[in-house]
Amino acid sequence: MAGETKISDLIKEIRHGDLILPEFQRGYVWNRQQVRAYMNSLYRGYPTGSFLIWKTPTPPKVRGEVSTEDTKSYRLILDGQQRLTSIFALMEGEAPPFYEGEHLVFDLHFNVLKEEFAYYKKTQMFGNIEWVPVTKFFKQGIAAFIQAQSGEAKDYYFENFGRLKQLDDIKDYLYYQKDLTELAMDRVVEVFNLVNSTGTRLSKSDLALAHICSLWPGARDEFRATQKAHQALNFDFDLSFYMRCTSIVATGSALYEPLYKTPIDEVKAAWPRVTKVLEYVLNVLRGDAYIDSASALPSPTVVVPLVSYLALGGKASFANDAEKRGYIHWMYAAMMWGRYSGSSETKLQSDIEAIKGADPLEKLRDNLIADRGRIKVEAKDLEGAGIASPFFPMTYIVARARGAVDWFNGVALYQKAIGKSFGLEIHHVFPQGLLYKSGYDSSNATHKRLVNEIANLAYLTKQANLGISAKKPETYLPKVLAKYPDALKQQSIPSNTSLWQVKQFEAFLSDRRALMANAINVFMDSLLSEAASGSFSIHDFIAKGEGPNLEFKSSIRWDYKLSTVSKDLEKVIARTIAGFMNHSGGTLVVGISDDGEVLGLETDLATLKKPTTDGLSLHITEILNRYLGEVAAAAVDISFADVESKTIAVLSAEGAVTPVFLEDGGQSEFHVRSNASTRRLDVKEATGYITQRWPGVV
Repeated sequence: MAGETKISDLIKEIRHGDLILPEFQRGYVWNRQQVRAYMNSLYRGYPTGSFLIWKTPTPPKVRGEVSTEDTKSYRLILDGQQRLTSIFALMEGEAPPFYEGEHLVFDLHFNVLKEEFAYYKKTQMFGNIEWVPVTKFFKQGIAAFIQAQSGEAKDYYFENFGRLKQLDDIKDYLYYQKDLTELAMDRVVEVFNLVNSTGTRLSKSDLALAHICSLWPGARDEFRATQKAHQALNFDFDLSFYMRCTSIVATGSALYEPLYKTPIDEVKAAWPRVTKVLEYVLNVLRGDAYIDSASALPSPTVVVPLVSYLALGGKASFANDAEKRGYIHWMYAAMMWGRYSGSSETKLQSDIEAIKGADPLEKLRDNLIADRGRIKVEAKDLEGAGIASPFFPMTYIVARARGAVDWFNGVALYQKAIGKSFGLEIHHVFPQGLLYKSGYDSSNATHKRLVNEIANLAYLTKQANLGISAKKPETYLPKVLAKYPDALKQQSIPSNTSLWQVKQFEAFLSDRRALMANAINVFMDSLLSEAASGSFSIHDFIAKGEGPNLEFKSSIRWDYKLSTVSKDLEKVIARTIAGFMNHSGGTLVVGISDDGEVLGLETDLATLKKPTTDGLSLHITEILNRYLGEVAAAAVDISFADVESKTIAVLSAEGAVTPVFLEDGGQSEFHVRSNASTRRLDVKEATGYITQRWPGVV
């Protein structure tokens, strides 16, 4: 049966529960611009499609409450939900009974003079009789609306009665509707999928969920309950995320086609496996990966391979700490390099195939490198990147991992046990207002991009951010450094104070990009290192003996032979680190003699103004800054351990992404690790080595 129906009659049917929504339908997804465009089309009488209704005496599970009164048939909306929800909300001032999804809009206004629709802006519309609130107008009706006015407003509306009448006539807009009868559920879902392949296009997950709900009516409720529990933990995933995970575990494929041929009992059996693994994975994200909300993930799809690997393998957790860190490493890389940006189903399928075979992590990394070329981050990758860049969350994660604290109250910016804390906010190191007052033009796209680049962003609590306001970095950063010596380093702020001046802003950005890129690489490499896994103790290092990637030094600066402080020994420390970085990385253990005797660093500590490990760490950093530069120094991890009641230092350096030179007295030296020693190369040797090690640098 087919015919035409007024919008006002459709509204009555919805209100009385005569026009309902099947559970397999997705929720409301229209945005404010779509609603405004739709109202403009209705006002001008443009075609806006038709409605498809399924008429059946035995409806499936439906959204919202349904009248229990005796009736010969029910009318279910198959096509037209977005339009009906929008117009119902605007005309009735509330959501329809079957509403679920994106926020509804009730603040749409109509300009009587210009005949256009816009959302409420106080500065533009308050007290302006040209702007009519649409919902109030429809609820009152044209006559009551005009009569409720007085003076100038009433006269104005009578003068423009024709335009108001045209707005009011929207309720009489005629829609063609087609009723489907005597169709089985599977045919109805097929029709629904075909019809919804146009318009506001349904995703493959939407269509797959419709199919599952037709066979398993409680599926959406199950997904919603889990979704709500995860939302309470700040992980707000949409239903398509749960649909994707369940489909993969049920079929072993990231593609949805196999799902339509899979018995529903197998899908039902997959769901508990997904929920159990998800609970564990979310704890890994919060407790090990410094991710406490879905907003920290550029795409929730990066979590899917982790969930799938465990659930498909029947695992309750990762086998060990090394495996866990390996998957976190891959997830970070996938985040940074936009593994699942754009069309992602083919890439996800490739990754699901990888996790089902031997050496899954290696294959996942191979897939990513084949797609993006590399995992290592370079400073140029951060150039011009803002908060929308996939690198942005990684800078946040690295700062958290390095123990970043609030610059003004010393509170840790991340606490694993409780997740988000103290209303974290993004802060511009060089405040926007300061830069715009100093010659940068807010209307210039290039300037605006520089001002809002990742390299000009830091993380503070809300209270601290408000306190900084538009202060100059050269004014407030020295105070931060004095109060919390490590706070700036934790967020990769250049230590060269001359760069804290506005005139040096772009030089500051350049240096900080390099520091941030190195911090990311060091953090990423640490996830895969044997030392980080805890599989080696200091005694293990000593037992291994010196080699291409391991060396012992007796002290940082104390010359045991001459019983005095020696700056030459400090240069040796820097030279050894440069050799490691120009090779494949390595570890320098200080406080151990060449033959493995534990000497400790107590004599070194006694030579410092601040005779503590913090003071020695700062001194080592100064040595590396002086000889190797701040970028290379930032890539070296410095830690301390007690062995035989003595303090030793462990300096770990990964292989550098660009050559590292040692600068001394205006001369540049190039050192590389060779067997168990560090060797200086002459110009010819260095050029050949660099050309081979870093193609394109020379």
